[in-house]
Amino acid sequence: MDLCCRKAPDPLSLVGEEKLLREFHQEQMSEYPPSILENQRVAESLFGRLLEDFPRGIAVEVVGQDTFRGMYLSWKHHVRGDFAILVDDHTFGRGTSYETLKTTVEEGLRSKGLV
Repeated sequence: MDLCCRKAPDPLSLVGEEKLLREFHQEQMSEYPPSILENQRVAESLFGRLLEDFPRGIAVEVVGQDTFRGMYLSWKHHVRGDFAILVDDHTFGRGTSYETLKTTVEEGLRSKGLV
């Protein structure tokens, strides 16, 4: 079979695949404990706001605590069980206000001459 002559997929079939993927994702997410889902929601909200406020100044990196890097960072910054946001060796936990986090990011960017 000549690969260059394949027929393009029907857009309607792609919509069906997207729906199946979305349903699969929802099914998978429903199996997580509520505390983990809440952590994810809060983290996504904070990261989203940071990316809106600093579109070119920061790089957000999500690291799972079950990876070697995540275990190392958890140990180094004394993070226990909950998510944390790390900005230049400053650790922010779940209850941190967005304004405190934003101010620290601004100071970090300013100290590096990026603002």
